[in-house]
Amino acid sequence: MSYLKDFIPANYLIYKGKSEASAEAEAILPDYYPSVMRIIRTEAVPFIRSKTVYGEKLAVEGNVEFRVLYQSDKGDFNSFFYKAPFSHAIEIQNLQDASFAVDSNIEYKDIRALSPQKLSLRASVSLSAYAVRSENKEILSEDRETSGDVAVLSSEETFCREINRVSKLVRHSGDVSLEGKTPVDKILRYEIGFSNTEFKPMNKKTLIKSDMTMKILCINAESKKPILIEEKTVVSQLLDVDTVDDDSVAIISPKVADIRFDLKENSEGKVSGIEYNAEIDVTFSVFREQKFNVISDAFGVGKEIELGTEKVMSEKLSVQNQPILFEETVDIGQFSEICDVSVTPVLSDTRFDKESHVSEANGEFIVNVLFTDSDGELLSSEKKIPFSLRNETGASCSGVRQEIDVSLRDLSYDISDGKINCKIDCLISGIVFVAEEKEVITSLSETEAEGETDDSHLVLYYARKGERLWDIAKKYRTLPETILSANNLSENVLEEEKMLFITRYV
Repeated sequence: MSYLKDFIPANYLIYKGKSEASAEAEAILPDYYPSVMRIIRTEAVPFIRSKTVYGEKLAVEGNVEFRVLYQSDKGDFNSFFYKAPFSHAIEIQNLQDASFAVDSNIEYKDIRALSPQKLSLRASVSLSAYAVRSENKEILSEDRETSGDVAVLSSEETFCREINRVSKLVRHSGDVSLEGKTPVDKILRYEIGFSNTEFKPMNKKTLIKSDMTMKILCINAESKKPILIEEKTVVSQLLDVDTVDDDSVAIISPKVADIRFDLKENSEGKVSGIEYNAEIDVTFSVFREQKFNVISDAFGVGKEIELGTEKVMSEKLSVQNQPILFEETVDIGQFSEICDVSVTPVLSDTRFDKESHVSEANGEFIVNVLFTDSDGELLSSEKKIPFSLRNETGASCSGVRQEIDVSLRDLSYDISDGKINCKIDCLISGIVFVAEEKEVITSLSETEAEGETDDSHLVLYYARKGERLWDIAKKYRTLPETILSANNLSENVLEEEKMLFITRYV
């Protein structure tokens, strides 16, 4: 008997882990910056600039931007931004030709004034990484002529493979015009978000686009109070990626690798705009899902057969692109006026519970509130609020890996009973891979059974509700089709208890 061969794409998780890198510096304020009298608020934000494979090491390089809001010796408010580099090498075996992803979070920060003109900046960066290798596995195909001496059990399974991943550092610059608007004289903080990512095939290349929203908190030059300026721009780039076909899924993942803001003055010496120069790390990933008829079991009828088996992982992908609204309450104690509220969503880890068949993406909202007390002094309070994104995967799931991002779309708040009620509008984007471990038949050899193999006996079998005909047929070494025909059945799973007539081969 002849069997056809086929090849399925099998994915293997070869690395998943966390490691830490450090960023440290002693920064001296430029002469034109006023001296530090009191630090009001500090932030540390990591940016990954490059991910490079050297042999069996994944080298990650980036910067931590330290942001310091302080009150000067003259009583006014100033902000100081400083970037300190970090680098780290993650050892991963068999990394060549593997697909990998890296994300970063701040685990710890320490920002202090050593003197009125000198700051100590320290941060620990947590790097989360995973790597996946895809291989072609040879299996038996069910495409053969039906025979009465071997029974096979097959099913149609979905296998996913990443067929392309391109990352490119895109430079994007421009300016936010302030002509005719509220005058500003300082930048306190900023937020960057991406939305409406899309792509368009163009002559064996792909044009990718994404809306970038910048929210910049400035000081009003007249009232000396914080004001929020919002600007939208489009980031686009042509990549050397061929057309995506109908069986493929493409994901665009833009992230800021570096950015700088500067106030722009006109000929009269007044601030007329905000210049920005950014580097955007754009990753364009293409995945293809294919269906295969996979033989998972076989036995001989009147023959002895020997099976070669192997366990493989089949994966189904689920594209994530949905808004989720969180409502959280923040208590900062006594205050006179709320000047600014910012929220930064940070994903920390992903987990999968095999018993409950639930995957979780856990993180926290870092809520920073700028306010004045009863004496009119400007203060800051930072609160961390945990959140969790849960997804039921099904009983057959054996593992989950996720490439998702949680970004802030909008933030609104009101004050009730001395507390801040925040409505945090987030966008969950990316892709989730749900894996199922399957044992497949890779080879089958047939030999004549010893002794008489062509006799048969008729037996009576009392079947239970829910039993599969395949399991019964395998037990008595007959064909499932024979049981169906002899007992006038139409389903392969018994809906009720039933006595079956079975021709048993011995």
